[in-house]
Amino acid sequence: MSRPSTREGLRTLRTGLRQLLAVRWVRVLVVLLLLALGLRLSLGLLLSTLVNRLAAQRDLVVSWEDLDLSISGGRGAVEWLAIAPRGPDGEPEGPLVELEYAVFHLDVLSLMRGEVEVRRAEVDGADLYVGRDDDGTWNFERHLAVAEVLSLLERRPAQEPPEETDPETDPETIELIPPVAVGSLRLQQARLHLSDSTLEPERHFTLDASLWLSSLRTSERLTRFGIEVFGADLLDTARIDGQADWAGDGLRVELRAQAGAQRLGALADYLEPLRIRPVATSLEAALHASVELSVVGERRDALAARVELSDARVLVDGGDPFALEQLTLELGSLSASGARVEALEVDGARGALEL
Repeated sequence: MSRPSTREGLRTLRTGLRQLLAVRWVRVLVVLLLLALGLRLSLGLLLSTLVNRLAAQRDLVVSWEDLDLSISGGRGAVEWLAIAPRGPDGEPEGPLVELEYAVFHLDVLSLMRGEVEVRRAEVDGADLYVGRDDDGTWNFERHLAVAEVLSLLERRPAQEPPEETDPETDPETIELIPPVAVGSLRLQQARLHLSDSTLEPERHFTLDASLWLSSLRTSERLTRFGIEVFGADLLDTARIDGQADWAGDGLRVELRAQAGAQRLGALADYLEPLRIRPVATSLEAALHASVELSVVGERRDALAARVELSDARVLVDGGDPFALEQLTLELGSLSASGARVEALEVDGARGALEL
């Protein structure tokens, strides 16, 4: 029995495909797949055009080497992204921001419900360049107006006066639950490069930082967080890490903080306008803190708090430390209208400081 020829095999395949495409749902599926493929291929181009148009309004140029987005899956990744001022010739100048790699994953179903849940967000390798010219102008000022920054911090549009409210009749209800849920957030190998030409000689500083956050309102597990900063010219490693428990209407935070030798001499020129002249060359510090907050009041417009500081110490030039064994502060009520201190206890304070 002989095998069918190649030509007969291709004819049979074409016939089978025609019969398959004759089925309505198969045609619909093929069309949807083609649309999804076309959207995926064109999304990068559309996004690039949109981003550059927005950046051009700020006299900036945005570029990247690789971009991968999935709208349906809520995922995205970008490699070697750069934001730079646009030069007179239209070409980018020295960068303001450089990003080696970033990835994110959002929960699409939560977005459809009007909630924001970040399953994963990671940045690996980021550089921020901040500089001040000899006339006191910062390199980012012409791209982002100071008034706009302040309006973002104050959460209201620029040049719009804040609404006047009577705290007695229109108090703001306090919510301790964070508005965003985060499964995992990582910032690794981030660097801040600061140059200042207003001083003589010109100053250059570099700070390296790492940040992590996990289980923020995503499960019954405790929220864990931390940040680590290092700057060879300014300080040895400084680290804050801890955990938070968002139980019911309350919040409990435990954290540890430790800062290696901070070189006060490097900051002398910045402290002088404040009429502060450091006599010490280095400063080290450490403490453990516990904070408990709860919402109180019939209108839920006040906080009750208990703050405990323990094992606090400050060392100056490696000498005998100033130490504090325990400090406890209890606030019965803290609101826009005032505060009521229930108790303040200090135990085991000893030492002297000369900064």
